[in-house]
Amino acid sequence: MAAELLERNPVAAWRAELARRRDHFTAALADRLPEWSWKQPAGGLSLWARLPGADTDRFATLTRRYGVAVAPGSLFSPDGRHRDRLRLSFALPPELLDQAVTDLAGAWAERD
Repeated sequence: MAAELLERNPVAAWRAELARRRDHFTAALADRLPEWSWKQPAGGLSLWARLPGADTDRFATLTRRYGVAVAPGSLFSPDGRHRDRLRLSFALPPELLDQAVTDLAGAWAERD
């Protein structure tokens, strides 16, 4: 059944769209949050951003007040490491990605 679904719905167009969204998102991040760093993901639907000098557990709480849900790196570590990292999805349409980056930048400017 999976083979038939892939035959009827080629993934190339969707992969190209995700690459476009990734590139759009990383350009917006670079413009609005230049002090953050990340490696361009080769696949998937998210990237890992490093936030210098930030505790992303606390920052994730702040971003929710701005309407943006992010996953702090400590959630993905059995011993709570990676507290300077966020997992950010770029699966949304570009206009929503732009709004998310604007809201992240607002939260970043407000942080302690």
